Amino acid sequence: MVPVIRQVEWRRVRYAIGGGLRNASSMMGEKHLLVVFAHDEQGRTGLGECWLEPDYRDTIEKRLADFSSRLHGIAPDQALERVMSMQSAFTDGSDREAMAALSGLDMALWDLKARSAGMPLFEAIRQALPDGLASTSVKPVRCYASAGLYRPRDSAEELVAEVELYRLMGYNAFKVKVGGAEPEHDVARIAALRKALGPGAGLMVDANSALDPDGASTLIEALQPFDLDWFEEPLPLGTFAEQAALTCKSTVPICGNEGETGRHCVLRLLDEGCVDYLQIDLSICGGISAGIEFARAARNKGIPFTLHSAASAVLMLSNLHLAAALSPSPLVESHMIHRWLAGHLDESDLE
Repeated sequence: MVPVIRQVEWRRVRYAIGGGLRNASSMMGEKHLLVVFAHDEQGRTGLGECWLEPDYRDTIEKRLADFSSRLHGIAPDQALERVMSMQSAFTDGSDREAMAALSGLDMALWDLKARSAGMPLFEAIRQALPDGLASTSVKPVRCYASAGLYRPRDSAEELVAEVELYRLMGYNAFKVKVGGAEPEHDVARIAALRKALGPGAGLMVDANSALDPDGASTLIEALQPFDLDWFEEPLPLGTFAEQAALTCKSTVPICGNEGETGRHCVLRLLDEGCVDYLQIDLSICGGISAGIEFARAARNKGIPFTLHSAASAVLMLSNLHLAAALSPSPLVESHMIHRWLAGHLDESDLE
């Protein structure tokens, strides 16, 4: 008999980010995380993580309490079906708080399901995938190093030195920030970085949804000579028509949108030609269950699929297991700044 869910709980984490780092849309002074724990009656625990934004950071726990109360006393498979059913009420993406809570629950339940079955998470996912989407063997997952934020006295030399450290760690693809400075400064940064990396390394840029269509077009044109793999999130979320028009004329592939949520909104990115790479974040898009659906939809459209990660090792591990289960295996973001639990847990960070 399959053990049932005994309890769902969560813990908040807060830690400081020093150095005055910023991207194009915000300062990186402090990071808040919310980790979900799903326990079964035999003492097993599955882990998940919720996307947090300032406007619901203090209220999301009420949504978790409401949603998780409907999962007690049932098996993980049944609980996953119930979470997916609850997600169906938020397909338009308007209730980001609800989707963040349900995404964290979905991840925790998948982890618990795998542990209950005595198998790795990627194997539990792989067994649930349709023919043609599942990997046939275990292969390494390719990750890229993500950082390159702006510093108080930002310079191209500092950026090159930072990325060279990641190359020494074994990475051969890198993502850095743009859109938060004058275009000339961004061009100088990317030109110096491409020169240092040479033609063989992967190089992506990310504007964190901070540009308007004219500004994005100008910057894309200026960066076109530097052989970019993609330009990520040039425009604000929800600007589907504008992004589709930009993608249609862009000389650099457009990637997005990490913060998009709600089944209808994510699928619009594919259906309306908004992206050349579909990027999702499991902690806001609906968790692993939604990730499977979006990977299948992207494949059907012939559009590459990639996984975003800028939180803790909990989300990163969910990404890696999903990527290992899929064929082809998507590229996964490995954030060099947001790495809580990648090293050790400091109990003083727990709230």
